Amino acid sequence: MAASGGDDTLPSLFMALLQPGDHVVVHSPIYQPLAGLAAWCGAEIDFWPAVEVAGWAPSLAELERLLRPNTRMIVTNFPHSPTGFVPERGVLEEVIALADGVGAILVGDEIYRGLPLEGRTEAPSLADLTARAVVVSSVSKTFGLPGLRVGWLATRDAATLDAVRGFRMYQNSYIGAPTEFLATLAVRHADRILGGHLSLAHANLATLGAFIERNADCFSWIPPLGGVVAFPRWLGTESTSALSDRLLRDHGLLLAPSAYFGGGERHVRFGFGTTSTTEGLELLEEALRA
Repeated sequence: MAASGGDDTLPSLFMALLQPGDHVVVHSPIYQPLAGLAAWCGAEIDFWPAVEVAGWAPSLAELERLLRPNTRMIVTNFPHSPTGFVPERGVLEEVIALADGVGAILVGDEIYRGLPLEGRTEAPSLADLTARAVVVSSVSKTFGLPGLRVGWLATRDAATLDAVRGFRMYQNSYIGAPTEFLATLAVRHADRILGGHLSLAHANLATLGAFIERNADCFSWIPPLGGVVAFPRWLGTESTSALSDRLLRDHGLLLAPSAYFGGGERHVRFGFGTTSTTEGLELLEEALRA
């Protein structure tokens, strides 16, 4: 089902499926609406944390512990923003089994799917592995076309799809014909577009790795496995929120602190999917050394 970007898809999905008193488990740290929208619907939220010492892999044992008889939904995000973690197929199959065990709907935010890193083969989409999964994505990230505001929801569960379609009948958020045409054209040429973006991502990842190596007194990291974001640990004494405020005030630089993702105060999210990545890192390095 096509929609007007994530701003349409995610609220429609959560509001169509959740009721007050439902329980939802959300992979974290996370893009805020994935938890905020569920809470707005009256659901009780538990966070399933990524574990830094495990290469940002979340614990399956912890997920099993969090599940309840009233767990209505498990919300995942692979490739994970902000860490860039990507699970192996076997891990996804275990998550599916746990969701099936309590009858939970498995929601997969796959907006960074399409750019596997470090020579890895991309893990399958959750929608290809189970009919109970619902995946959402758009052309804004890996396609680099955020201005089109075109996204989609995919599932083989007819009841879920009907519920979301029924909810959207009360909204006025349909895609304009010109933007739908352009997004369709982009998807038809996905191999060419994603191939170019993957080359850029690999080059920028190497640049980011060199930056962190030169500034090993400031940052350590676990390199991402997919997508175009990373989540280095800040080794300075101040919080990353304070660091972000100082860089903006003194140098005009924007840095996304981990608090924005519910991820504490010791990390920052670096995006490396644009042609300005090298310039941005050079400016940050100058500011850190000033």
